[in-house]
Amino acid sequence: MSNKMLSLGLSIEPSSTAAFSVVPTATNLTLTVGTAAPTFPIAKVVGGVPPYVLTPSVPLPAGLSFTDDKSGNIYLDGTPTVAVPSTIQILVVVSDSTAQTATASMGIPQSTSPKKQWGQ
Repeated sequence: MSNKMLSLGLSIEPSSTAAFSVVPTATNLTLTVGTAAPTFPIAKVVGGVPPYVLTPSVPLPAGLSFTDDKSGNIYLDGTPTVAVPSTIQILVVVSDSTAQTATASMGIPQSTSPKKQWGQ
């Protein structure tokens, strides 16, 4: 009797249907004109397949941009240079490597007083 071996190959790929969302993580924030943005995340990407691409759906106030730390945390980076209405409405659109998209909307108050700082 001869022994026969059966060889099977298995390939696992990330699912493009994985749950994908953007969750705001910062509360009680206030932007101050002329004061740098904080170093804590304002939102977190959950699911999807990295790398992620961040896009504001409306222009951010002058001096601000979105950045991420390549692990799903989204930061508001920079220093606001121009006063805007009392609350900035931010809508971030995130795309993953499989072209899925997710969005998060948040309102962040802005102050022109240099005494007000970011709060967490």
